[in-house]
Parts: sequence; C-alpha cells; structure tokens
Amino acid sequence: MAYFGPSPQFLAEYTATKRLCIDTWFLKFDYSHAVFFLGNAELEKKLTDEQLQYVRHRYRMNKYASSMEIRQIVTQLYIDDSEFYIDLMEWFSHRRSIEYENEQYRYQLARIAA
Repeated sequence: MAYFGPSPQFLAEYTATKRLCIDTWFLKFDYSHAVFFLGNAELEKKLTDEQLQYVRHRYRMNKYASSMEIRQIVTQLYIDDSEFYIDLMEWFSHRRSIEYENEQYRYQLARIAA
C-alpha cells in the first residue's frame, strides 16, 4: 500500500514559514495509520494474490460486511480457521479506518494550503 503522507521536508518548510502547530495532528495520523497498515499487512501476507484480490473486491462491493458475509468470504476462500474469521473482520474495520483517516488528512492539507 502506498503512503500518501507529507514528506518530512514539506512539513519542516511549511511549519517554519507558517509557524503553525500541526505536529500533534500529524503524529496522531501517522500512529493510527501505522497500526492499521500493520494489522492489514499481516492478514494480507497469509493470503495468495487471488484470495487477496477477491477480499478487496468484496470490500469494494460492501465496506460494511456483516458477520454472515464475512463467514461466506472465509468459506469461499477455503480457509478453516476461526482466527482468520476474526482477522478478516478486523481487516474490514481497519480498511474503513484507513479510508477515513485519508479523507481527514486530505481535508487538513487543503485547510493548511488555503
């Protein structure tokens, strides 16, 4: 997954010229992204490319998959592991959180740039 955060050089130059205290917000943003990315990366390592492509396709179809839909995905992937079911539920949740954080990040950058 690509990281769409600002470069350290940009942050240093911008805070030096505008003298804004935005460090706290960016630290929160970076920490939450790291947690979500690491959680999803662990699950994605367990899957083959075809399985991962299928899970991402199902996510695009329904970001708020129910427990029945998650169970159906697990069944279709031929994975018989109760921990995987929980991991997949967390993957959906983390993915939604990442998207939300990206929206917030873009909004903050637009406000800063204006």
